[in-house]
Amino acid sequence: MKLNNTIAALVGFFILGLSACNAVKENFGGGVDMSQQDQVNKVPGIIAKKIQPEEQLLEIDFDFNNSQSFTQEAKAVEVVKADGLKAITISLNTEDSIGSKSKEAFAWYKDMVRYAKPLSQFDFSKIGQHVNEAIQQIDGNAYEYAGLGNYTLKVGKGGISHEFDIQTTKKGESSKQNGRMITTNYYELNFEVTPEGKLINKSK
Repeated sequence: MKLNNTIAALVGFFILGLSACNAVKENFGGGVDMSQQDQVNKVPGIIAKKIQPEEQLLEIDFDFNNSQSFTQEAKAVEVVKADGLKAITISLNTEDSIGSKSKEAFAWYKDMVRYAKPLSQFDFSKIGQHVNEAIQQIDGNAYEYAGLGNYTLKVGKGGISHEFDIQTTKKGESSKQNGRMITTNYYELNFEVTPEGKLINKSK
C-alpha cells in the first residue's frame, strides 16, 4: 500500500482553541458515524436550519477531532458559504456552542465563488458507501483501519467532489510512551470522489 505521509498522532490531553460568536448548538447524538448512511442522512437537515435555501456554499467539512483515540465519528460539521469574495464559516458542533466567523478573501476562495452551489445540490446519499469502499482498499496484510482524518465536500469547475483520508496503523508497530503522552504513528490513504461519483485512491 503506497502512502502519502506519516504523521504522529498524540493521544492524551490537549486543548483546541476556537473563536466563537453568536453561539449556536445542534445535537448530533454524540457524533455522526460516517460509515453508517442512516446517521449521515440527518446532517443536511441540521445544516438547513442554519442557512437559507438560496445561500451559495463552497465547502462542507466534517471534523473528527478526538483527544482519546482514532474515530470515524464526526464531532462537528463546518459549512463555508460565499459572501461576495469572502467566505463565512458556520460551525455546528456536537459538544460546544460555536458560532459563525468571517474568513479572509483568500485567492482560492475567490476562484471557488463562481462555482458555489446551494445545499440542495450537495449529495450526502453515498457517503457511507464511499467510506466503506475506501476501507476495503487497505492492505490488510500490513495495515489496520484506524479512522477518518477528514471528509470534505467542495465545489469546483466540474461540480461537487468529495475528499477524505483513511487513517491506518501498521501491524506490529506499537505505540510509544513520551511522558504523559502516548504517540501512535498512523498512515493515511487519500481518496477523492469525482462529481461523477467515481472513487479514486490518490495514494496509489
